[in-house]
Amino acid sequence: MRIPMKVDYGVRALIHIAQKNPNQLVRTSEIAEGQKIPEAYLDQVLTILKKHGIISSKRGPNGGHELARSPDRIKLNDVVYALDQKPESLKCKKHPGVCNFAKYCNQKTIWDEIEKTVDDYLSKITIHELIKPKVSHAGDF
Repeated sequence: MRIPMKVDYGVRALIHIAQKNPNQLVRTSEIAEGQKIPEAYLDQVLTILKKHGIISSKRGPNGGHELARSPDRIKLNDVVYALDQKPESLKCKKHPGVCNFAKYCNQKTIWDEIEKTVDDYLSKITIHELIKPKVSHAGDF
């Protein structure tokens, strides 16, 4: 499965914001520095998240970003769809005419089921769940 960088950065930014005081605006520069994300790219990601109602933003010297709803109401598939639309595993699903086998493809059903499973899973995970500390048995990396 391919996780676009934009989605990874978006999720990390949301976790960073969620870990702050709910009444505290978080500056783009703080998120970028804390998450090691290029600030110019992060600004684009945050603009998209704002457009989709996932965060709200305020400009100016006292500006910053905050979650537009509680972290337990922001699901991972909301973030994926906002930043990468609905992911498709195969080009032929977006552009059926590119495949000579589309009429009698036996694999399409399997890929459809996998996509549905991933979508269902991502719809059950919230940003709130990702801010909980995790215990790693594999050690630090």
